[in-house]
Amino acid sequence: MPIKILHRNHTELVGTGYVLLASANATGPVELYPGPVAEEAALSSRAYAIIGKNNAHGSEHQAPVLQEMRDRINSIINENRIKCVLEVSSKQEPGIEIQTGPGETCNEEISNLIHSFLSKNFPVSLNHELLKSQSNSLTGLERKNQDGTFAVQSVRINIGSEELAMRRDKLVDQLAELVGMLNVKLGFDPASEPVVED
Repeated sequence: MPIKILHRNHTELVGTGYVLLASANATGPVELYPGPVAEEAALSSRAYAIIGKNNAHGSEHQAPVLQEMRDRINSIINENRIKCVLEVSSKQEPGIEIQTGPGETCNEEISNLIHSFLSKNFPVSLNHELLKSQSNSLTGLERKNQDGTFAVQSVRINIGSEELAMRRDKLVDQLAELVGMLNVKLGFDPASEPVVED
């Protein structure tokens, strides 16, 4: 079981593997808050996670809170050899949208793997518009090596209100399984990691 650390503006899960689940602070309705889904998926998959709190501050205080969270995410990436950040976000419309910038935030293989896996149980669309820095987003987490390959890939998964409300358990299971698949694809070997007793 990952270690849970409570901070003023977010919760952090110290897990294992190369995938970090992230969910930004939210100020909207609780029905659109994806934090618990990201946290449960991280607990189930034993992944690293950083989950912003809902209604932690009014929207006028979001910028410093997001910057604090982005700084912590960058520290987690550096300290734990994270290779993929899945930003779990929400949207009003039903269905799941996978948002990537083609060749800018992740490679096509990772994007296709996420799309094909989640499409088995949910209506999924791909949005290849370049991720713009938005006030409620954690964009810009990807990093490239000098040869142009990705050191860290970043994908935003926008989850519809219907899926958050009506299919939450299935969503958590699928995200946890997706984390496991991504870890395998990224070369994570649990046998080579030190064992932490619960």
